[in-house]
Amino acid sequence: PWLSSVAYLDAGRESEWTLNVRGVKFSWRAVSDIIQKPYKGIRWESISGLKNMGIVEFEPLDESICIMKVRMTLVAPRILANLFPGASVFLEKFLQDKLLKWSLEMFRDV
Repeated sequence: PWLSSVAYLDAGRESEWTLNVRGVKFSWRAVSDIIQKPYKGIRWESISGLKNMGIVEFEPLDESICIMKVRMTLVAPRILANLFPGASVFLEKFLQDKLLKWSLEMFRDV
């Protein structure tokens, strides 16, 4: 798995994330809030390191089934953006096709 660790700090509102992609580590801290409307979910935004923000919502279909909707924005690290002009598009596609898909499949199987 690419996600190496997640540590919750500050009574759960702040977290520290580490991502390891082919030996290159990216880390960031994020703050998150639980949301209740229109559906229950979590909204987050990084406060240091790899810039990202997003929201996960759980839309109920009935009492035992829900649809999980994920929206995420990621800003490619400056060094990657300077070295590889298309880094943001590549990184977004990588996250969508590999990391997010794998994470959601693992979450589904829990």
